[in-house]
Amino acid sequence: MSSPKEKSDRSDVRSCYTNWSRTYFETYLGATALYPPVHVSLIDGLLREINAENILDAGCGPASMIRLLHNSERSFFGFDLTPAMIEEARNVGDSLGIPQERFWVGDTCHLPAYTPPSDDKPVGGYDAAICSGVLPHLTDDEVGVVLENLRNSVKPGGRVIVEARNQLFSLFTFNRYSYQFFLEDLIGTNSIHKPKVASDTVEDDVIEEIKGLFRTDLPPVREGDEESPGYDEITSNAHNPLILKPLFEQQGFENVSIDFYHFHPFPPMFEERFPELFRELSIEMEDPKDWRGYFMASAFLLSGDRK
Repeated sequence: MSSPKEKSDRSDVRSCYTNWSRTYFETYLGATALYPPVHVSLIDGLLREINAENILDAGCGPASMIRLLHNSERSFFGFDLTPAMIEEARNVGDSLGIPQERFWVGDTCHLPAYTPPSDDKPVGGYDAAICSGVLPHLTDDEVGVVLENLRNSVKPGGRVIVEARNQLFSLFTFNRYSYQFFLEDLIGTNSIHKPKVASDTVEDDVIEEIKGLFRTDLPPVREGDEESPGYDEITSNAHNPLILKPLFEQQGFENVSIDFYHFHPFPPMFEERFPELFRELSIEMEDPKDWRGYFMASAFLLSGDRK
């Protein structure tokens, strides 16, 4: 995993997402999204495998996943940290025939938040729980807490599906994320701080030369405004699937599986130069079990069943 802030700032995350409540879905999952939401069909398939009926969306946002996964055989519940997102989710729920009390404000780090505040709740736990867009905003310790909470929210045999940004993708991007991963996770800056290993001059030279290997000006930092911070100004981490999968298993899940999505045929810096070809080849590459996903897919789903 990445090296996040020691403690995530909930108010910053809430503020960042408040301004997105009415545009988030169309930007990332709607018809005008820059890339088709291929992971939705993957989640749908994982839910169908166990015939899930009562489903919790932990960190539901404006009911983004719910509006795409909803059908007459499924009952959805959802909560989110941001009140503005829940307001929009309830509006969406009205159009789908989902009672407003099935959407509520809550923090994924707090187990009581996983239970609806009303009496309208599944007996014995949910059949499945999905958690998309949440892990990037958690510290390492909080990830473990949330996985445990998700496990406790589903019934025995229930399925949990989480989405994460792929940290190993940075080995393919040749940008500032690559530079950060090389220094912090592969080499470890502490290893070249030791006097017996190198002098300060050698240390500076090594770091500077490594930096020169990457386009550290890309991608542009997503900044906010006076009213709210941007995405890159809050806790926004990627996760290593080789680390997250064992953690998932340690939390009491079996049949743990990784599904990669949003493949890139070339490093993303070339997308602007060849947009049509880039998109066409990306879609052709979409295969959740392709081993190249460890490096060429920017995101992945991790799923498992409660023991």
